[in-house]
Amino acid sequence: MIRVKSDGVCDIDAPGGRIRVPAVGLAVVAVFSRPRPLAEGIAALETQVAGHQGALELLSTVMTLRSAGVLEGAADLHELQFDAMGEGFAALPSHAALLADGPRTLGWLRALRRAVRPGQVVLEIGAGTGILSTAAALAGARRVFAVESTDVAGVAARVADGNRVGDVVQLVHGWSTAIALSEPADLLVSEILDDDPFQEGVLEATADARQRHLLPGATVIPSRIRLLGVPAELAPEELERHAVTPELLQRWRDQYGIELASLIESMGVGYVVNLLRKHTATWTRLGPPVVLADVDFATDFPTALSTVSELQVSAEGVCHAVLTYFEAQLDEESAVTTDPLRGDGATSWRNPVFVLARPRRVRAGDSLRLAYRYPGSPSLELLP
Repeated sequence: MIRVKSDGVCDIDAPGGRIRVPAVGLAVVAVFSRPRPLAEGIAALETQVAGHQGALELLSTVMTLRSAGVLEGAADLHELQFDAMGEGFAALPSHAALLADGPRTLGWLRALRRAVRPGQVVLEIGAGTGILSTAAALAGARRVFAVESTDVAGVAARVADGNRVGDVVQLVHGWSTAIALSEPADLLVSEILDDDPFQEGVLEATADARQRHLLPGATVIPSRIRLLGVPAELAPEELERHAVTPELLQRWRDQYGIELASLIESMGVGYVVNLLRKHTATWTRLGPPVVLADVDFATDFPTALSTVSELQVSAEGVCHAVLTYFEAQLDEESAVTTDPLRGDGATSWRNPVFVLARPRRVRAGDSLRLAYRYPGSPSLELLP
């Protein structure tokens, strides 16, 4: 039986229990009402979705329904390929960059190996190439649910097979919020953190997992995430590289013969840009870091955040920007940070920066009010 909710989301009775899929699930069931090759079914459905996200949602729904026993004829996960030259999380360059980030990958691996107990059930959300799921199996987990929404799931399956734990690691192709597991997990591990750690959906995924996929008191890695901000002054060469200044507008006017002063007016109080740590590490910090958002997954399960923080100024200068970075507490022994001043910090993330359209001269004792919101655009905003 299929129940269609008012927002189009479908609840479908599967052999293992009821599952929930996006609105496109109704069309998927109709197209695969008779056995047919995956490529043929996807071709018939592709006109009903828009953009890259829509395509991923479609493929995720097909594989979720197949895994649940609703469909026949969809491809085996091992047959899925991912784009070796493209962009995004299904592309080889993205995953190669993650694996090359030693502090990031080793941090999660060490915490996971310390946490897994023989015989436990582990859930990984955003399995990617499967390195963490495979590590959990090698550490003694009885079963590992490796949930991955993109085509790289096929690679994760082969990585598990290559490490002789393919019988333990069960690939689930789909969004964690739209699948059902055959049993609850003792441990959740996820590494779905963006430059702004919350922008990749870790809050929603963890809250949903707590409610539907985990045993009471289950271990969660990371256990806590803090987003911090600090007022900063940029050197002239950095300012020119990352900010639209009156001097830059004057140079453009001289070069192009067109007045562009209205650009600053259109920026409001500022804008957000994500920058490499090799740039942000050189900035002069005008005050101590302040916590903008703090989520402890042992007690908190928010799906949205909205805060206003006071950034204290401890040195005189010109505030050009507010630099942000995060700290992910993995367990009691280890954490990973994107603080650009930390030599052992992770290197594959960037720092979200709020650049002031009109820099402010500040002195010790001043304060700046910064709003942070998730979801929201802009996520960071300097208040009057």
